[in-house]
Amino acid sequence: MDSFLKQFRDRNQAELRWLGELYQCAEASACPRANCAAAPSAGQLALSAVRGLQELLDPQSPVMPLSYSFVSVSELVTKQNIPCCSRLTWSTHQYREWAREAEQRLPNHKALPRANLLLIGYLTDRKCAEPSATNGSDGTWRVRDQSFSVCCKAVSAQPNWLQQFMLFPSWNYIPQNASAQNQQTRGFLELTAPPVPLTLDIASVAPERSCSEIITVADVIKVLQQRRRKGGVRLHVHGVVSAVCPLLDIAGKSFFCFCLKDGESSVPVLVLDVDHLCWQQCLRVGEGVCVSELRVCALRTLGGYKVLCVTPQSHLSTAQAYPDVTESGKEVSEGKVMEVKTESGMEVKRDVKRWRVTNPDSGENCVPPTARTKISKMISYKGVLTKVLDAESGLFELDGQVGLCLAYQPSLRMASSLRPGVQIEIHNVHFLYRASSICPDVLLCVCLRSSLRVTNFSGLQPGGASHPNAEAPALRILLEKNLGISEYLWLCHCMKTLKERLCPRWVREQRVAVVASRLLDLVLPPRQEGPNHRRDIYREMLLEPHCCPLLEYTVGSPHQELLSVKDLLLTMERECWHSLSLASLLPPSGPYLMRTQLNPLLSWSFHSLPAWSTPKPPVLVGVLESQGKGVCVRLADQTGAVDCVAVGSEDGQSHCTASNTAWLGCLVSIQRFTMVVERFLKTDFPSWRHLDDECHVTHRHCRVYIQFCVSDLQILSPSASMAALLSTQQEQKAGDGGPKEKGAAEDGRVSRMEVTMAQKAVGGGGHRNRDRDSEQARHEGLQGLAVTVGNSCGVGPTDAAGGSELSADDKSPRPKIPRLAEERDGAEYGGRSSGAEGGASEPGAVRGRLQSDGCVSVVFRVESKQGLTFQNVYTSSVASGRSLCFHVTVMMFGEPRLWAENPRVHPLEASETMGVEPREVDLQFVEKSVCWFPLLQVDGVYRLVAPHTQDPGVLCVPSAPSKGRAVLHSTPYLLVQPQWRLYTLPPSLRPAPLPMVTRAKELVVMSVSQVLYSSSASALVSFQGLITSRITLEENEKVPCFPEEYSETGADVESSLNVKLTVGDLAIPGQIIHVYLKLSGRPYIPGLVPGARVLLQYFQRSVSRTDSVYCRSVPISCVTVTALPPTDCGTLPVNLPVPAVLLGEWALVGARRCAVGRVRAYVTCVLYLQMQWVCSLCGNIFKQDRCVQKYPPCTSTIGVFQAEAKVAVDDGSGEAQVWISSQMVSGLLGLGVAEWEGIQRLVKVRGHVRVYSQGRNMVSIADAEDPLVEYLSSLCVSTVVCRPPQPDMPAEEAIPMYCRAET
Repeated sequence: MDSFLKQFRDRNQAELRWLGELYQCAEASACPRANCAAAPSAGQLALSAVRGLQELLDPQSPVMPLSYSFVSVSELVTKQNIPCCSRLTWSTHQYREWAREAEQRLPNHKALPRANLLLIGYLTDRKCAEPSATNGSDGTWRVRDQSFSVCCKAVSAQPNWLQQFMLFPSWNYIPQNASAQNQQTRGFLELTAPPVPLTLDIASVAPERSCSEIITVADVIKVLQQRRRKGGVRLHVHGVVSAVCPLLDIAGKSFFCFCLKDGESSVPVLVLDVDHLCWQQCLRVGEGVCVSELRVCALRTLGGYKVLCVTPQSHLSTAQAYPDVTESGKEVSEGKVMEVKTESGMEVKRDVKRWRVTNPDSGENCVPPTARTKISKMISYKGVLTKVLDAESGLFELDGQVGLCLAYQPSLRMASSLRPGVQIEIHNVHFLYRASSICPDVLLCVCLRSSLRVTNFSGLQPGGASHPNAEAPALRILLEKNLGISEYLWLCHCMKTLKERLCPRWVREQRVAVVASRLLDLVLPPRQEGPNHRRDIYREMLLEPHCCPLLEYTVGSPHQELLSVKDLLLTMERECWHSLSLASLLPPSGPYLMRTQLNPLLSWSFHSLPAWSTPKPPVLVGVLESQGKGVCVRLADQTGAVDCVAVGSEDGQSHCTASNTAWLGCLVSIQRFTMVVERFLKTDFPSWRHLDDECHVTHRHCRVYIQFCVSDLQILSPSASMAALLSTQQEQKAGDGGPKEKGAAEDGRVSRMEVTMAQKAVGGGGHRNRDRDSEQARHEGLQGLAVTVGNSCGVGPTDAAGGSELSADDKSPRPKIPRLAEERDGAEYGGRSSGAEGGASEPGAVRGRLQSDGCVSVVFRVESKQGLTFQNVYTSSVASGRSLCFHVTVMMFGEPRLWAENPRVHPLEASETMGVEPREVDLQFVEKSVCWFPLLQVDGVYRLVAPHTQDPGVLCVPSAPSKGRAVLHSTPYLLVQPQWRLYTLPPSLRPAPLPMVTRAKELVVMSVSQVLYSSSASALVSFQGLITSRITLEENEKVPCFPEEYSETGADVESSLNVKLTVGDLAIPGQIIHVYLKLSGRPYIPGLVPGARVLLQYFQRSVSRTDSVYCRSVPISCVTVTALPPTDCGTLPVNLPVPAVLLGEWALVGARRCAVGRVRAYVTCVLYLQMQWVCSLCGNIFKQDRCVQKYPPCTSTIGVFQAEAKVAVDDGSGEAQVWISSQMVSGLLGLGVAEWEGIQRLVKVRGHVRVYSQGRNMVSIADAEDPLVEYLSSLCVSTVVCRPPQPDMPAEEAIPMYCRAET
């Protein structure tokens, strides 16, 4: 240092101190150069730095920049923890103006803070010097010293900068955590100005070539077309760079290629030599270059296609004097102007906004409902990056309106520079318009032919988002599945939404990509692999015409919408009130109804919408759970939960209720389902004329739920029970060598992919094999980019702890019974299980082989089931008071059995049903154990497991108490504890039949006809039928309500709700029965809509005073939906087929008559006809716009017209009297609309008109000379209304009527 300082004796103490710091920094930065035997000394570097600073600032002034401090690379990466920038030649005013402009351009970002630092380092493209590492080149530029290195990138890099000590006066530094592969590489530098060389490397100077040795691109093409050529010939080529492909690393071999163009001639140049990979940063599209010592080679992968290859002796000379021109020789304009190159070679410049206006495909709908294919265009674009959409997946936004996708360049170097504010220039980029609704209309996608160059680094601080990485899950799935751009965008959107809705409660963040990939496989239509779906990197980079996956793109594929539960609820609530039409809820007799008749018909209605009928079919993803607060399961995510009415099917025909408990805790997706919303209104409409006045609606609310069949569920991640069930069924199928049993259709109706997924979930495997397969898949994917490896993601479907997967044909031994894992597989916890790595995992994930303390189980079959209600229950675990509970009568087989591990859905063994005689037991479910109510069905076989105990007594049923000869003949009961688990045992898991038992109280399920006409029917009946209509009844009886107790339990209870269901027979048409269901003070039952098939258990059969049979609910009544209504039933009542009947047969004594029949008969006589206006409020006569009631006086001014008639009809087999209501009287009399309205006006003056038959004439109590009375009397006896049956009368003149028989 002393010898260095002696050269500056005339300097003051401050400058000498500053020069001493310079020397120390140069000494720390001095390191052996890769291509030179002798390294410069610290004094030489310090002296060169002083000279370089004087040339930069002012060669004539000896003033030193004392405000700046020198820093080495080691100090920069270890001490500088925040982003910063350094500008030696800027004043403070210039920096503030620059920062202000940058922050104004993007207001939500902050400018880089200024640091007065001067960096000295060795610029190289070699790897960091380590004892065990080779000093080779990987194409990345670095600035390093003796200990550390930092990656760097320059705007206008030159190849002669490398392998030299440099002084960096202007740069941006972005700190970054050290990677696991290279702990010495931290952060990266952005060189905003050319560095100052401190030494001169003679080897980096390219030898001069004479003009005679340099040839053009056209001459090179002639050389390549020669069949025979002399070996060892080296070419020196000059041309304009037309394309620069990205640097790729395949199987440890790095290379890239670029194209030289001269006019219409173009030739590709392949760079394989590691010493020349640094050229990739030096080449810029549109710039003239000269490359020496090139050789001709043929690519075997392209059938001997000839290209130029760089040799170790090659040199690159850039022509900086050339202007920045495009391939056509035109400069790239600033802003949002793009150069579009069409197939015919013509070039058209279009502004983005103008193109969006004049494009013929533009319209209001961003994405068409059906997928169609478009052709992309190759353009060049220059703009500013304004937003990072998804940095890890390579999605950005340019100029606030153009999207940018970098996913199809798998190894994008220095992508960390792509932060808001950076100015970039892209060439040979694909222009896509409206590729997907989840991205901007204009989308630019880079392929392996595209080149992205930073023209000006951003002056803003990074937002903390990660940068694109080839190991990112989305990019890995893109390569493995060969996704199109719209499919990839949907995948990225899916990953983002699933992370918000499922993490960290059910799915760990590291496993979101696995779930999204499976969901993408389910929503994508099947496609055939062909040449258009395969990707060849050499053809994509080298051949003309250009061919890549982005050349053709499918618009709107997949077109499904990933809907959250919260959005579903909000959407259906808006839809239900938007689609509500009160007039459509009324029958044809609506204009003739009074207030008391009108409002009950409006109090309840429903609206159903099949998911597949919407323009963008929604897809729901969530976890099936049962929280014990209602009568159905729920589909939940982190935004909310929605009730589900789930049914199953056997043999594709008969219907049953879902009863498999293994579904609880499964992460599923549903595409085929029906969204249903039930509306509840409290109205006070005086008449139908006031339906448009909303002030008469006093209260309204709605209930939203979904309906689906279990076979339509698609498993994304099975619970532990479902995984074991599917694995067992697959093993049984493989062992039998035949198809699966039909009895397990509902429980095992899953695809082969799900069965394989379950095998992977419960099996073991080699983690190293998986990693090796994944690495090999990536290498093969880069070579052909058409890899379809299902295991490359490296994570299993239910392996929460990072376990391995097994292939479908894996024959590794598995334990006979899965060991008991500390899972939360029950409905109480909603299927959530904590992962072994601290975060929550997918539902039902097996957390590893933990030591279990055993469990006890017993097998039973459900004989009968009571409804869910509130009762006074007193137990040790439940406080006194009304609690939600239900009872189930079961037939228990065998004795309680001890297990070392939880058997779950292990096939039923014969020893479990032996030991003792089957016995009848009442199981009582209270509070939290009520969660099993939706899945406990009659005739279902279940295994009850008490975990973490070895005492069989916990499942032993206490015997009935006795004293002397007195014995209590009640059924023994067992209180089910909240921690106990129930597992469904379908027929496929019961190899041996259950013991035959004579049922003491067998549940007899009757039909509607049997309930109507069976003389042996008991007081409590159980039957099934089809709901044809539903109306809400007025609450006449005051029922005690305990709202505070309901709110404490969290149960979903409706207050003051009584409904009347009309249930039809499933086999015999015309047989209907009215069922009065009291829903007040008990959990609400969804799914009771017209068209649904229901099972009604324990309903009281009653007979009215008119000998009509009806049923009413009691506290133990249970209603179960067994089949969903047809999707075309809409909101109208279901019309069952009405049989045609004869009056003679209908009137036979003792015959089983249908309640409703279709009769074709002739009117023989009108017995009486009555027309009147009545008060809508009190029902008295309404005359001359006022009610006639005086005591007490009625002030109502609203009247309703009513008409009724009684006629005698004859169909040839018998006679009958038929009552005809208001809406049919006009048709009976043969009056038109105008005549009918005129009669109403005349009756309104009189208030009441009544005529009746007396002999052959019609008479009236009122004034017989009244013209209206005379007109009605003559009309009733005319041949227009009544006529005797004639043999020759055509059938068209007969009056068809739908009648109800009354005796």
